[in-house]
Amino acid sequence: LVGIGMGNTKLFTGEAREAIGQAKAVCGAKRLLAAADTLIAPDAEKREAYLPADLLPYIYSCRERKIGRIAILFSGDTGFYSAAEKLGAVLERRGNYTVEVIPGISSVGYFFAKIRRPWDHAKLFSMHGQAANFASELKRSGSAFVLGGGADFYEKICGQLIDLGMQETKLFAGENLTLEDEQIFTSTPEEIKGRKAPSLAVLYAEWTGPRRPLSHGIADEAFTRGKVP
Repeated sequence: LVGIGMGNTKLFTGEAREAIGQAKAVCGAKRLLAAADTLIAPDAEKREAYLPADLLPYIYSCRERKIGRIAILFSGDTGFYSAAEKLGAVLERRGNYTVEVIPGISSVGYFFAKIRRPWDHAKLFSMHGQAANFASELKRSGSAFVLGGGADFYEKICGQLIDLGMQETKLFAGENLTLEDEQIFTSTPEEIKGRKAPSLAVLYAEWTGPRRPLSHGIADEAFTRGKVP
């Protein structure tokens, strides 16, 4: 299971390059296969598949045909909101497979290096196929990063921020990281809310206003009380 970063072969690790080059079959999404194309051996099979339901029948057929080493490509890092963990568990549970996980450079590490910020303190989210209460967590922690993309990506995030009165949030946006049309810029919720993000985008936010304390219940002052003792 090979993490290949964000798509630029310059950022493939040496271990990833070696694993791809030695594989007798290489699987992954169309974009990832195209990114790794020059590293795939001429006699290796290529299979456009990345969901377990599509991969497992093919992997079983490789075993029957005595095809040994298979490289399955994943974007980013195999440990950050990646399907690699789930697939690895399924393979180990259903068959006698040796599963090796090769990490890649994540969008988190790359992006924070570009904006010259540390990220050991930031709350990390993904909005790929799931919802996230980004603004609420940002108000608690002061810094948060979200992985996402799509036409309404900025609108969703900025809507949350504006609803909580966090218009002064400083935003750092990254689009198509490592690719030829990469863009990295700073903005505010009001400025960026109408922008259409590409399918590959990230956003980091810094909030210096009043923090929302973490609570296990509702604060007493949040209740409206009547005159009954």
